[in-house]
Amino acid sequence: MSFTKKNISTTDFFSVSIGLNKRPYFQYTLLLLFTVLSLFISGCGGNSGSGITPLTTAARSFSLTHQGTSEFEDISYQVFSFQDLSTNENMPVFIDENPDSRTFIIRLHGGPGGTFSPGSVRSLHEQYTLVYWQQRGSGYASGPRYTANSLNKTVMVNDLKSLITELKRHYGNDISIVLSGQSWGVTLALHFISQYPTEVDALILDSGSYDFNTSMLAGYRKIQTLSVENNPTDADEHFRRIQLEFSEVPLANYSDYTETVGIATQNAHFTYLMQSEYILTFLNGYQYGYESFADTTEPTYFGLVNWRLAFTDRSISIIPESSFFNPIQLTHYISHLTANRFAAIGRGSGIVNILLQPALQENLSTSLSQIQVPVFFLYGAYDLRFPSEFHNDICTRVSTSVCRRQEFDSSHVVLPRINQSGTAAQEAVNTFLSTQGL
Repeated sequence: MSFTKKNISTTDFFSVSIGLNKRPYFQYTLLLLFTVLSLFISGCGGNSGSGITPLTTAARSFSLTHQGTSEFEDISYQVFSFQDLSTNENMPVFIDENPDSRTFIIRLHGGPGGTFSPGSVRSLHEQYTLVYWQQRGSGYASGPRYTANSLNKTVMVNDLKSLITELKRHYGNDISIVLSGQSWGVTLALHFISQYPTEVDALILDSGSYDFNTSMLAGYRKIQTLSVENNPTDADEHFRRIQLEFSEVPLANYSDYTETVGIATQNAHFTYLMQSEYILTFLNGYQYGYESFADTTEPTYFGLVNWRLAFTDRSISIIPESSFFNPIQLTHYISHLTANRFAAIGRGSGIVNILLQPALQENLSTSLSQIQVPVFFLYGAYDLRFPSEFHNDICTRVSTSVCRRQEFDSSHVVLPRINQSGTAAQEAVNTFLSTQGL
């Protein structure tokens, strides 16, 4: 299908429109107690007099409009406005077209409230067309303020369904659709499948889980069982110190954990988990993803990192050990909203992340059982949020007979690792999809 192309400068596209070249690939999940959630949302306003636009899925229409072409790092992207006409909200879509392919891979980014950098899975373009979508309220999408009644899993699933409809309207009904989700994007894909089990042709699910809370506790337990070798840096000592922080914590089930452990300590535990991922990746000779902030291409251990600044400002800032292992002091470093775990962290909207916590933390075992299309699950060996071992039986939980599960030498999120294991993962995905005739 032909259309008129309008050139958009690289500066306008990446610095003004989305700014994705200034953002790292990592996506981050946030944790929240529901009692705190309700207080926070009420504080943000939710009544009709506050000027907040309510959203419903009824009688909503969407449009997908071509805006032009942009060049970035020798890659040409077709830029589209995916618009909810009822709210004038634009959810930008960037398409890396492959004229020889009728298979479109829709990338579902993490968060909730994160974003994507186009080009992060570039080798897949050799066989497929790649679709990078900024989800509602995320990245550089524009729209109204949200409330618990206006942004939820139903709205998000409807957005994805409408995007697929508009892509087929634009490119033809004969295109095949593959959902490629990472972290929260896996959760969104599972919510979608529970409503539309036959709407897509395959699933690529990278570093996610059907049970977020139980998986996280499995990561805490894994930290307790691991051993690390001595290292000239402080990485090994820091890891052993983190292990001590979990030594007397009830980790058998989530309810006991939240009833026993206070908010500040829960803040600290999730930070310790991310620091542990960083340490394990470094000690095994891989980059964690943030070394580029310091202009180094080698695996580097900087120390006890302030992850909020790494996520939001792309800067390496070290927290003193005395503060890092003091939950109250650590909370002041990692979050401006001390009552909401990591609500200030991430490239997307904090309120979007908070509002979608019920969707993130829902047990999706039933959704897994409804998967009828070919599915490939990818896990990182050093991912403690969604430990590979916790998902050993994942292929027994789906209905499809075409299921693959594979572990890679990576931390949280495998595919965007263009160097190291990411290349092998993308090759594995290419092979999996081509085997299915896609």
